Amino acid sequence: MSMPSLRAPLLCLALAGVAATPAVALSLYDPSLGSLPGAQGWSTAASGGLGSQAVVGGMLQFDSTGIAVSAFGHGRTAPQVLDTVAGFTLHWQLQIRNEVHSSDNRAGFSLLVQGADQTQALELGFWQDSVWALGYSPGGADSGFVRAATAAIDTTAGLRSFSLTVAQNSFSLAADGVPLLSGALRDYPTLGLSTLPYGFSSYLFFGDNSSRGESVAQIGAIDLLPVPEPATVALWAAGLGLLAWRQRRR
Repeated sequence: MSMPSLRAPLLCLALAGVAATPAVALSLYDPSLGSLPGAQGWSTAASGGLGSQAVVGGMLQFDSTGIAVSAFGHGRTAPQVLDTVAGFTLHWQLQIRNEVHSSDNRAGFSLLVQGADQTQALELGFWQDSVWALGYSPGGADSGFVRAATAAIDTTAGLRSFSLTVAQNSFSLAADGVPLLSGALRDYPTLGLSTLPYGFSSYLFFGDNSSRGESVAQIGAIDLLPVPEPATVALWAAGLGLLAWRQRRR
């Protein structure tokens, strides 16, 4: 008489244990506290002149418009190592009120995530009608930056909840739980980009880091989960699977 296999029950128990373990989020910025990013561990990066910002109604009102302002934003070292292999998830709330750019390869509002390994990074550009990943082409007109994978989304239609999941040196981006983009992380620092906000380990930046764009935005809470939530990992895997399926179709 053969013994029943224990693999399936053990696997179910293991998965249940993982799902039951809550992920602990680290608050990186909470505008509901009524203070600006500088009072919560962020450093201000500006070129040409300072933009304007204020906390109104529990949200950070960010404005990098103005003749004298060529770049304005906030950066910080993450409170925990950003291991791009083991993985982490970054959550943030964002609404682009207005954005203009003089180059198709730059955005007036960006978010940069740089791993502990500086060769593993990702910068996202936000326009009013899309979000996209920045690539790099040596010798390019826009300091080498080029617009890469792009997803259509109305970033002006209210405050959206974005999630960026990183694992195995790949990323998946979702907005309000809907997958938008996925792919491999980028190598910015080794391409000679050693000035702010590039060239740092476990580093984060949000705002306007280009003289070729400007924006008005509303920013909510920014949180970091050092190890992705099981549901977020599933979303990440689904995003990568969808991308692979589309490539095979092509």
